Amino acid sequence: MEKQEKNTFKCFWPWEDLKREAWLRAMSQQGWHLKSIGFLGLTYTFSAGEKVEYVYQLDFLTESAQKMEEYLELFDAAGWEHVLSWNGWQHFRKRFEDEDKDQIFTDNQSKIQKYKRVLMTYSLFLPTYMIVFFAKMERYPPWFATLLVTVFVLTTLYVGASVLMVALRIRQLEKEE
Repeated sequence: MEKQEKNTFKCFWPWEDLKREAWLRAMSQQGWHLKSIGFLGLTYTFSAGEKVEYVYQLDFLTESAQKMEEYLELFDAAGWEHVLSWNGWQHFRKRFEDEDKDQIFTDNQSKIQKYKRVLMTYSLFLPTYMIVFFAKMERYPPWFATLLVTVFVLTTLYVGASVLMVALRIRQLEKEE
């Protein structure tokens, strides 16, 4: 009996959306179609299916339910299937037709706007995280506080690197304008 689902561990940084899109496309060509994203965005669950070349495109948007409904209707009208939403990343797909037509962002300005939304979210996360984190520190035993500080430092490095690399991606796109 053939396996109907497959779990894969894969790590992508926030600025590696193009790399993730290419990987998801390659998986669909092998007959594995994205079903869900799990643990910290590191595990991907795929359903077995027909070997179809889907083009995957990612957008970053966190909106209210009403605005999200309008947003998804717009993509649906353009022929894109919304596969899932994970941590602000919207995953869309459609069958491959033409490399130029199979893009949700056709100009650098719209790509820049996407990356600016990513940048804003990550930039707002860190100060909020710091306030919540340090407000509770004195309540913990020293060993646990040390563990939390370690987690905080690693998270700060991750968010800092993400902000820097997304900002560099924006700059690169602006130079291409």
